[in-house]
Amino acid sequence: MLQSLPVLARSIGRRAPAFARSVAVRQQFRCFSVSSLKAAELKYTKSHEWVKLDNKTATLGISAHAQEELGEIVYVDLPEVGSEYKAGDSFGAVESVKAAADVYSPLAGKVIGVNDTLSSEPSLVNSSPTDKGWMIKIEVGDSAPFKDLMDQKAYDEYVKESAH
Repeated sequence: MLQSLPVLARSIGRRAPAFARSVAVRQQFRCFSVSSLKAAELKYTKSHEWVKLDNKTATLGISAHAQEELGEIVYVDLPEVGSEYKAGDSFGAVESVKAAADVYSPLAGKVIGVNDTLSSEPSLVNSSPTDKGWMIKIEVGDSAPFKDLMDQKAYDEYVKESAH
């Protein structure tokens, strides 16, 4: 039976230094960074954003892959509640010690919530990109484009292919 990630990390921890343990766990068990239930609820874009849709409310953030590529996130720029975006518009940016990147909305809508915690704890994007590191919530007028986004399996394949 497969061990849970915290139990696995503890068992690896007895045999490896903390840095090696965290790298090994992330690399070997990346597929477990999102629970099976949550993974089924998320859709992804080619620009590495994720979206979770609940009725007409979409929650957006950057993928685990994107935050790994960026490295340690030190700043997150997010819009004001009430801002409106078309699909493909940049709604903010993330800055890391290595680079800065715009974040794009895959769906059109009006911002109804912003994760204000990220202004004081931008590292949540690294430690919990699909949970506590969410960025904005938008009220979506037309949710039809959601079905055209990639599921977890398609996104993983896209990342794998684009690495070559």
